[in-house]
Amino acid sequence: MSDTIQNKLRETWGKERQFAHLRGLSTFVIWAVGLIFVDLLLDWMFLIPGQIRFLLLMANFITLGVIFHKRWWQSLNPYDPVRVALQVEGRHPEFQNLLVSYVQFEAGSATISHASPRLIEAMQSQTIQVTEPIRFREIIDLGELKNLFMFTTTMFIVFALACVSWPTHFRVLATRMFNPAAKDIYPTNTRIKVLTDQPLIVRQGDPILLNFQADGIVPGKGLLEIRPRGMQSWEQFQMLKKAETPTYEHEIAEAFRSFEYRARIGDSITRPVSHVEVVPPPQVVTAQVRLRYPLYMKIDEQTIDTLNFDVFQGTRIQWTLTFDQPLAAGEMQIADSEPKKLKLSENGMEAQLELSPDVSFHYQFKFTLKQHPFSWVEDIHYFVQVMPDIPPRVDILQPLAEKEKATRHRSVEIKFSAEDDHGISQAWLVYKLNDGGEERKDVGKYDKRAVTGEFTVKLVDLVPDIKEGDSISYHVEVADNHMGEGGRNRGRTELRVVSVVSIEAYLKEFFVRKEKLDSEILNVQKVEKEGSLEVKSLKASEELDVDKVEAPKTEEKK
Repeated sequence: MSDTIQNKLRETWGKERQFAHLRGLSTFVIWAVGLIFVDLLLDWMFLIPGQIRFLLLMANFITLGVIFHKRWWQSLNPYDPVRVALQVEGRHPEFQNLLVSYVQFEAGSATISHASPRLIEAMQSQTIQVTEPIRFREIIDLGELKNLFMFTTTMFIVFALACVSWPTHFRVLATRMFNPAAKDIYPTNTRIKVLTDQPLIVRQGDPILLNFQADGIVPGKGLLEIRPRGMQSWEQFQMLKKAETPTYEHEIAEAFRSFEYRARIGDSITRPVSHVEVVPPPQVVTAQVRLRYPLYMKIDEQTIDTLNFDVFQGTRIQWTLTFDQPLAAGEMQIADSEPKKLKLSENGMEAQLELSPDVSFHYQFKFTLKQHPFSWVEDIHYFVQVMPDIPPRVDILQPLAEKEKATRHRSVEIKFSAEDDHGISQAWLVYKLNDGGEERKDVGKYDKRAVTGEFTVKLVDLVPDIKEGDSISYHVEVADNHMGEGGRNRGRTELRVVSVVSIEAYLKEFFVRKEKLDSEILNVQKVEKEGSLEVKSLKASEELDVDKVEAPKTEEKK
C-alpha cells in the first residue's frame, strides 16, 4: 500500500476519533451539569439526609460512568484500514470496491493463488489514480455536532452563571454531597433561630412552649409543622409574629406523645428537624401483695394481685411491684402519715415495701425515673382495710334469770357458749362478794373457734364464810389466742347475781315460783282443751256439708 493511501486512511481514522471525543465530551458535560442541577433542586427543597445524599452521589457516578462508557468510550474504535476503507467506499460508491480490494491485497488479507500479478498491479494503479483527488477525512463532518455543541455551550454558560450568582448554594451542595455528615444549609432571605432548648425532653401531660426568632425578611405569619412519632403526615399550626420582637411561638397545652417539629417562616424552614421527647410515667406491669398472718390465727400465707384489700390486724404485708421503666426512687404516700420509701432492685425495674399496719389507710405511689429527672404521683388512690381482732363473744345459756336466790350450800349450774374468729383459749368464772374485789376461777382450756362450756360451783366453796344477806355477782370470761401487743383479747358475759337467803326464805320463794308455774301450766291446758273442742266442731260441720252434697247424686242413680 502506498504511503499516500495509508496516510489518508489514518487521517480519516484520526478525524473519526476526534468526532467521537467531541460528541462524548459534550454528552458527558450535559449529563453532569443536569445531574448537578437536579441534586441542587432536590437537596435545596428537601434537605436530603446524609445517607440518602451518599446514595444519590453514588447514583450520579454510576449514571456518568454509563454515559462515558456508552456514548464516549465505545465510540473510540481502534485503527482498522479495511473498516475505514469501507466507510470511505460508503460515501464514494464510484470507487466500486477498488479501495477495499486495494487495502485487502496490500495487507495480504486476501490471496488469490491463480490471480495474475500483472492484473493485481494494474488494479492497484487504477485505485491510486481514482482516489488521488479525494480527501478521505471529509467523510467525517464535524458540522453534525453543531447543535450538540450549542446545547452544551448553553448548559455550561447557564451553569457558570448559576455558580457566579449562587456561589454559596453550590458550595453548600458540594459540601453536603461529599460529606454525608455535613449539617450546612442553603441561604435564604429569612433566617430562623429555634429558641426552644434542644433536645427538649418533657414529662407526659406537661405544657410545651415552642419559640422561634426570625431575621432578614420577616413576614407577619409563620407555620409550625408537627409530626407525631410514627406518623408520616405533618400537622400545621399558624403562628403570628409578636408586635414588639420578630419572634413566633406556639404552646401545646398537654404533651402526650413524642414528636418532631419545624417552622416555616418566609422562604426558610428550620433545619434539621427538631425533636421533643415526651416521657410517659412508669406503669406498674405486675403487682403482688404477700399477706403473712399472725401465727395464732393459723391462716396460711397468701399472695394476691390487687392493691385494694382487707387484712386482719397484725398481718405482715409485702408489696412487690414491677415496672416498664427503671426507677431511681419510689415511695408510698400514706394519708396523714410519713411517706414510706420503696426498696428498689439494682436495675430499678422492681420495688418492694413491707408494713404491718394497725389501722386502715389510703395510699398512692410516687415514682421517680432513672433515665430522666421526672417524678409522678399516681392519680389512683388505694385502700387497705385493717380489721381489728375484736374480743370474743360469750353468753350465759343457763341459768336464765339475771337474779336468783339460793342458800349458802346450794350449787349453781352454769352453762355458756363462746366464739372467736381465731379461737378460744381459756375460760374463767369471775365473781365477787358484795362490793368486794373480783376473784376468778379457771373453768376450762380450749383451742376452738366456738366452744360450749358447762360447770357447777358451790357457793360455800367459792366463799367459805358466806352468810345470809350476802350476794355474789359473777361473769363468765373467755380469752382468745391473740399473742400480739396487749396480750390476749377477753370477753365477758352479762352480770348475774345470786342472793344468799335462809332455807325458809328459799323454800317460800320456791313454792311461790312453783304456784306460778302450776298456774301457767293450767292456763296452757285450758287453752289446749278449748282448741281441741274447736277443732272437733269444725270437723263435724265439714262432715255434715259433705253428706248434703252427696245425697242428690245417690237419688239420680236410683
